[in-house]
Amino acid sequence: MRGQTACRTLRRALGRQQCQFRRTYATEVQQPAATVSSEAEVGSARAYCLDLLRKYDTPSFLLQSYMPPKTRDAYLAIRAFNIEVARTADTTSTPTIGSMRLQFQRDAISKALAGTPPKQPIAVLLAHAAEDLQRRTNGKSKFSKSWFHRIIS
Repeated sequence: MRGQTACRTLRRALGRQQCQFRRTYATEVQQPAATVSSEAEVGSARAYCLDLLRKYDTPSFLLQSYMPPKTRDAYLAIRAFNIEVARTADTTSTPTIGSMRLQFQRDAISKALAGTPPKQPIAVLLAHAAEDLQRRTNGKSKFSKSWFHRIIS
């Protein structure tokens, strides 16, 4: 009905000329970005992971400069994740708190690989790297959640 009313209005304005509305269809569906992390958040997460590597894993920090730029974010996220998990025993006072932190890491990995990372720097950088990997390989390659869970176990 709305199209007919608009067509009548146009006919009056144009003096009885033919009025047709054509329905157009998109030829390509654009999917929204999987993550909602801004470039500033990704840059901040990258700096956090670099700082973590600089403090606790100097060989990995030195090696990251030789990584190809496309893989550097994934490398930083994976190494920083490994450091966080390894430091859990040193930074917690009770086993209960330690198991809660490890469960948080499991949940953060699951959410990051699903495309909705929590506001935690390692998860943000990992989600960005996973999204970049899927974009570069046209969805044929992705990170395996089970390998990250094996690091935690």
